Amino acid sequence: LIALLSVFAFKAPYFQTETIFYGFSFLLFVLIYRLIQNPNWILAITTGSIAGLGHLTKASVLPCLLLGVFWILISSAIRWKNRETAKPQKNNFDWKHSGVLCALLIGSTYLAVIFPYINNSKEMTGHYFYNVNSTFYMWYDSWDEAKEGTRAYNDRFSWPDMPADEIPSPLKYLQEHSLSQISLRYLTGAIQTLGVGFVTYGYSYFILIYSLLIGGIISANSARIRSQINLRSLATIGFISSYFAAYFSLYAWYAPIAIGNRFILSLFLPVLYVITRTLKDLQDHNMEMTLVRRKITSTTVNKTLLYALIIYSICLLYTSPSPRDLSTS
Repeated sequence: LIALLSVFAFKAPYFQTETIFYGFSFLLFVLIYRLIQNPNWILAITTGSIAGLGHLTKASVLPCLLLGVFWILISSAIRWKNRETAKPQKNNFDWKHSGVLCALLIGSTYLAVIFPYINNSKEMTGHYFYNVNSTFYMWYDSWDEAKEGTRAYNDRFSWPDMPADEIPSPLKYLQEHSLSQISLRYLTGAIQTLGVGFVTYGYSYFILIYSLLIGGIISANSARIRSQINLRSLATIGFISSYFAAYFSLYAWYAPIAIGNRFILSLFLPVLYVITRTLKDLQDHNMEMTLVRRKITSTTVNKTLLYALIIYSICLLYTSPSPRDLSTS
């Protein structure tokens, strides 16, 4: 209901690539989450296919895919080490549930799906994974610089025909900018990226309420939670943490070039998924906290958010413009 009423209801009248991308990136996140916990070759092929379709929609799936493969391999290594520790005798290797096999299947399926596209990209630009945003634009200081730079040299259809020393790159950016300039760009971009979420539809307030209540329950049960964390769960935590940190960092860095809801909203569904999984785990272990002499549980959190959603929906009904106002404007 939160996803429907605080985000997608506003996008329903439009056909946007981003809306499709949100679906593919969410599915990819969930599939990798499951693969880290239980490697499976069928699930790996599905993951590679979804990643490929997501890439054809928007190439931003690549960081998630690379992080996912990395943590699947880490999780598999931990699982194999635990198995050897428990059973010192020789074991037959289970290839069907091997993280190595899953990583190979994900990569090969992903490349098979996108090959027609990247092959055409190679013929046009000389590079398989050619993307003007990550190759050029993110290494400019502003959109105006990008328009006057590689974009003016037809970079969307071929490699820009301009002097090599004028083409932006990570190394060139580091050579021309001080550490304080780089830090200021990231800090400013981070503030702007967070700010966008709080001046728009309203989804961020639900995430904030969830985070505060769940954070309180986790804090009140920190000792119990620490005792239940093992190496396998650390791989899942590592994937989730690196996923959100990587994407938020990329969006913050890209803010001087372009900023808006379309970036940060790609994290919305994965955030809700992690929240619901966390609430279920807290409920399964009977974890709670006391606030103003009242016990706060996962059920309490869900009820609170449901009431907030009802109030939010009523406010929308009374503040949204009527069809007549829209036609007049």
